[in-house]
Amino acid sequence: MDISAIAEDLGLDEEDYLELLDLFVETSRGDLEKLAAAIAAGDSRQGLFAAHSLKGAAGNIGLVNFSKTARFIEDVTRRGSFDGVAEAAQALRSDLEQLARDRI
Repeated sequence: MDISAIAEDLGLDEEDYLELLDLFVETSRGDLEKLAAAIAAGDSRQGLFAAHSLKGAAGNIGLVNFSKTARFIEDVTRRGSFDGVAEAAQALRSDLEQLARDRI
């Protein structure tokens, strides 16, 4: 991930972008917990809300692939389904933890 290029695309300096990235990691962990709880409970509405939050936050800071995966979850849960959602949620969790490790 080219932090400098993404920051520039968003009109931010690199330091400000890194602060946003840290906040994204922190809040997304909570959203992923909400998504996991929704999956466990079979609550597509709560899954939709969590996925929507993840999608928007990732899109706002230029994490296109993360946002696309969250969009998939949002679309599926909007239909009241969970087909492929657990796998997609695991991919998001792995991507998020990799992002956090890269920040250390």
